[in-house]
Amino acid sequence: MVRLFVRRAAALVLTVFFLALAVFVLLTVIPGDAARLVVGPEASEEAYQAARAALGLDEPWPFRFAHWLAKALHGDFGDSWAFRGWAVRDLLAQALTVTVPLALWAAILAALMGLVVGVGAAVRPGGWLDLLLMGLAQGGAAIPEFWLGVLLVGALAVTLRLFPSGGFPGWESPKALVHLVLPGLALALPRGAYLARMVRGSMVDVLSMRFVETARAKGASEARVYVRHALRNALIPLVAAFGLVFARLLAGALVIENVFSLPGMGWYALRAMGGRDLPLLLGLAVVAGGLAVTVSTLADLGFVLLDPRIRYR
Repeated sequence: MVRLFVRRAAALVLTVFFLALAVFVLLTVIPGDAARLVVGPEASEEAYQAARAALGLDEPWPFRFAHWLAKALHGDFGDSWAFRGWAVRDLLAQALTVTVPLALWAAILAALMGLVVGVGAAVRPGGWLDLLLMGLAQGGAAIPEFWLGVLLVGALAVTLRLFPSGGFPGWESPKALVHLVLPGLALALPRGAYLARMVRGSMVDVLSMRFVETARAKGASEARVYVRHALRNALIPLVAAFGLVFARLLAGALVIENVFSLPGMGWYALRAMGGRDLPLLLGLAVVAGGLAVTVSTLADLGFVLLDPRIRYR
């Protein structure tokens, strides 16, 4: 277990480093000039050159990246270029208060949905309930999050007026959680459909194994067979896939937060891309990558706890 911790921690550091390097290089080579966006197209050459010097764009990119990395290791991600007067660290803190609760709510909902639907479909493989649930899961996994978000807004916000159509009033408002219901559903339904198919396949495989037949022969009830014997073993691939699902939820938040006008990491990322805000984009990439790899590491540890026979060499 200690060896696994060390390996995953090293992988986390390397992943975040190369992610930051890739984002930095891509923003350096793509067309456009952040200094020109800051001063405007009609600014004088002197003002333009002064802006380049102020932003550090007059130095070679390896020196700029090394300078940024040295400051980032001390928790200083610099100042935002698009949101003037704001430090990237403060913007990230604001964005995380929206994105993390949204991702957690969507992840919990997706896991519950996948578990209930997958187990229900596996009770009688090939039966009408199995065909119905897996047909719905097949369709749900193919629906894009942004299109599902638009449908939910039209049906539950505009037509039925059950939920707000967008925006976020802040956590000081008693209705803050209500504003995350529809975005969370839009993120969770496709991922829950994917997990349901995985749980169903795993449950069918486990229920056909000899130790399950032995438990039934000893007089164990069907509920005991499903819960104690089959479900625990079927949860192993679900836990293993949870890290990947959470990473895809973070990626989906880039779109969903803009569909519902939620000031999270995706909302800030879109505006940072429009203004070529390199410090903010780097900070967002580092934090998002760190969250994804951390959850993947926790999923690996849960993998070991569920099945002690599994060992990482």
